[in-house]
Amino acid sequence: MKTLKLIGVIIIAFYISCYLDKDQLPQKHIHPALQMLPIQQGLGVNIHFYKGNENDLKMLADAGLGIVRMDVSWSGAEKEKGFYDFSHYDQLISDLEKRSIRLLFIIDYGNQFYDEGLAPYSDEARFAYVEFCAALAERYADKNIIWELWNEPNLDHFWKPKANVNNYMKWCKGVVPAIRKNDSDACIIAPATSSFDIPFMESCFKQGLLDLIDGVSVHPYRNANLGPETAANEYNILTNLIEQYKPKAKRIPVISGEWSYSTSLLSRELQGKYIARQWLSNMANNVPISIWYDWHDDGKDPQNTEHNFGTEL
Repeated sequence: MKTLKLIGVIIIAFYISCYLDKDQLPQKHIHPALQMLPIQQGLGVNIHFYKGNENDLKMLADAGLGIVRMDVSWSGAEKEKGFYDFSHYDQLISDLEKRSIRLLFIIDYGNQFYDEGLAPYSDEARFAYVEFCAALAERYADKNIIWELWNEPNLDHFWKPKANVNNYMKWCKGVVPAIRKNDSDACIIAPATSSFDIPFMESCFKQGLLDLIDGVSVHPYRNANLGPETAANEYNILTNLIEQYKPKAKRIPVISGEWSYSTSLLSRELQGKYIARQWLSNMANNVPISIWYDWHDDGKDPQNTEHNFGTEL
């Protein structure tokens, strides 16, 4: 009997050493919100509403989606200098909570009261942004929100007036401690780059971004002729880059925070197939969260690329 037990232990040890990814062994910390979970919990869409969309909320739940991504913009909350109105965010969080749908909230963009509404570059604006993020974290500390630091800061029209790694990192180094002070269990991801912008991401990593965050978010958009499976090599490059710069004790997964194909460039039928293929190929590349952009088309012009990313769920 003892021999059989010993053989069993050897077999289990051999299995672990040969087949289990060593990065998945328990000695490396990964945030619970970013673990590989049952399929539906890691699949989601971008939305563009806070309240009053009961039909959409029902369809989201009926579709079995486990997460939605939405902006929590500074200007949308601080409409009077020094005062915050979180009521519309409260409503969305409540509606999603009732349906067991997680929220990925993008903290983003400027405010008209600071730095001419541009991305923060002054100490005053950065301090005000820190105060805003501290208030967010305190209010929603028990809501299991994933906080994303900006949207595509590598693009000039999102980090206005011009993408700037140094200013972006100064902002990150201010807001992350404020969030963690008021929510020690917070899950924070970044930098949400448009495409695999390796130079931008490596510049962030060199300035310590991976010491601050729990996951690296990226938007793997590509040519309509390149199916979702073609992202595998870029995921590998990014994963290796993360390994080069991350703290040894952490596992930092890659998040597909926004990605889709517009039907101005391909058929609805192929887009539908790409949705399933994107989610499956992301899982094959150990990507725990996949967000399709977006839930609805944003316009009615069939030739406008931006109008035709929505699902037909």
